[in-house]
Amino acid sequence: MPRKKKVEKGWDEIGKMVGKKMEKEFKGEECCKSWKMWGDHREMNGGGFCGRALFVIGVLLALNALGLLHGVATWVQVLIGIGFALMSF
Repeated sequence: MPRKKKVEKGWDEIGKMVGKKMEKEFKGEECCKSWKMWGDHREMNGGGFCGRALFVIGVLLALNALGLLHGVATWVQVLIGIGFALMSF
């Protein structure tokens, strides 16, 4: 009896299959509410000022420890930190 030749699917066909399955699952509105909540990240954490401030403080401390900001005045570093912390994306 001859063996059947196994047909392997390419990446395009696999992508189309996954896309069709995702469309079927996300047609309803109740499943999308949880995903929409993650899109409103600015409302959830108050804009992220504290996170950006901690990040820039860490970066400035690390750059100072490495000696890369040796010639930069302290007040300029403070302005860089304040500017980065107030910046919103």
